[in-house]
Amino acid sequence: MNALNLHVPLKFEIACNIANVELSEAVQTFINYVSAIDIIGDNRMPYCEGYSEAAHVIQTFLFEKEKSRSLKHLSFSEIEIVNTILTLSNSTNLPSPVKRHEAYCHMSRFKSAVPEHKDLVHKIMVNGHQLDLATDFKAICKIFQVIPGEVLEYFINNVSFALNTAVEQLKCEFNTASNRFFATVLDTEINLLINPKRMMLKKLLDTILPELQKNEINKMIDQLDEFLKWYHVNIAQ
Repeated sequence: MNALNLHVPLKFEIACNIANVELSEAVQTFINYVSAIDIIGDNRMPYCEGYSEAAHVIQTFLFEKEKSRSLKHLSFSEIEIVNTILTLSNSTNLPSPVKRHEAYCHMSRFKSAVPEHKDLVHKIMVNGHQLDLATDFKAICKIFQVIPGEVLEYFINNVSFALNTAVEQLKCEFNTASNRFFATVLDTEINLLINPKRMMLKKLLDTILPELQKNEINKMIDQLDEFLKWYHVNIAQ
């Protein structure tokens, strides 16, 4: 069985360390929040913490990679399922959790849950742990003809604690969809309270932030990246 070991960049490793979450757990959590109806329904579904951010990651990936939205490669029955979910997303009679569950049941009917592709692998590993590719995640990959590993690498490559910190400090809108998911679901205030390393980092950041160059966000990100690498090697481990 083919296996893909996802490359984990240092900035993702640092973000997970700060959030006190295992690398594989962080990626698995993202997979679990990918919901077909939130992606297919686009803006028709009301905001729901975690699901909306995960959908935005997928939609941003499709846009940036210029992925086709054509459904010609799907069977007639699969197109019917997609249309059913689209209709379901427009319904005003059902609460979002019910619509999400019904959509999941429809997604389970896909005959083949992942796209046929020469680079297709059947196991995806992170740091020695095999990921469970959830039904909705696999179905979305088939619908939009994308490779699961490519989507996951896009997610982890766009998580940066330095960028998130700079955005908060400068109060600007510039951020990545991956960062928004990570900050909303994984790097929460609860983690801050129960994580001594995070408390120490906060005190250090409060000390150095006034000294950083704030006139340009990229300079601030670079400076924070260097500090976080030092923190990761000397304190966080």
